[in-house]
Amino acid sequence: MWAFKLNHLAFLVFILGKYNTVALQDVTAELFGSANNGTVAAFGDLNSDKQTDIFIIREQTELLIFLADSTSPYFKPKVKITKDILPKGTVITSVVPGDYDGDSQMDVLLTAQISSSVTTVFIFWGNNQTLDLGDRVMLSKNLTDQPLVMDFNGDMIPDVFGAIDASSTEVCFLTNRNQVWQKALNSSVHMRIPHSNAFIDLNGDFAADLFLTTDGPMFETWINKVHFYSSTQSITESIVSCSLDVSVTDLDGDGYQDHLLPVCSEESCKTSAIYLAKPGSEQWVSILSDFNHKETVWGFVPGNTNQPLVLHLGDYNLDGFPDALVILRNTSDSSGLECAFVLLVVKVM
Repeated sequence: MWAFKLNHLAFLVFILGKYNTVALQDVTAELFGSANNGTVAAFGDLNSDKQTDIFIIREQTELLIFLADSTSPYFKPKVKITKDILPKGTVITSVVPGDYDGDSQMDVLLTAQISSSVTTVFIFWGNNQTLDLGDRVMLSKNLTDQPLVMDFNGDMIPDVFGAIDASSTEVCFLTNRNQVWQKALNSSVHMRIPHSNAFIDLNGDFAADLFLTTDGPMFETWINKVHFYSSTQSITESIVSCSLDVSVTDLDGDGYQDHLLPVCSEESCKTSAIYLAKPGSEQWVSILSDFNHKETVWGFVPGNTNQPLVLHLGDYNLDGFPDALVILRNTSDSSGLECAFVLLVVKVM
């Protein structure tokens, strides 16, 4: 039975090396042809054909949308937001597809930096199963970091939540393409940069709540109370000198979301660990500190502001429980070898 307690959990380290991946096949050319450069930024169904399309950022200045096709190459570049459409000096930092105006057409939200460190948000409106490149909106307020796209007011339309300065959070509603800004929370929140905020049901009432990473460093839980959010818990993160971004997942299948925190004991990440906090608890428990594999000691690759280190969660062995994909670095010598590892959740008898 898989309904087990915290002390019955552990991570099993499994390396994806050349001896374990003989069943994998490189199909990049078959999928993309020669147009296989850029950063995969998002997935979505832009043209409503029930096939997944791929959103790719190129050279941080333009967005290319590959639409799924039935013939090879199976993803073809069809929609392009060029740098000429955006203000001069725009650096694209992320892409979030969604229906922001409630017209049942997929729109595309771009975040960017324009000659400064603040985040500017653009939205290109969907039109006839593509994008109207001549009709975009730039939000009237800039954000201190990446926004959190969420349904703040429960109308089934995504809204844009973020910090507009060091202590104020606001949400922007875009129904019918009209910008309406309002204060999001009833007290000041000093958001961490970069953050790992989440919009997720934390108390099992089938309503999505807010999980915020704030300065301190701390984690704050804001519970959905129908059209407003109430702060219920703050967890101080004081376990290590160098901590990374938190992930939220139901690790043990009990129906409640747990907090996973990958950490380093020093900036070089020679000593790494993963901690877990259960819902309602302020206690952090180490669930993985032994990163030895085949007589080699591995550790996390140190993150930075532009690319923080996170656990990429997913059920990689299809056993119904979340696992974690992460890049680890050899800390036993000076080679700096990096490999992809899957950390499997297993039941310890």
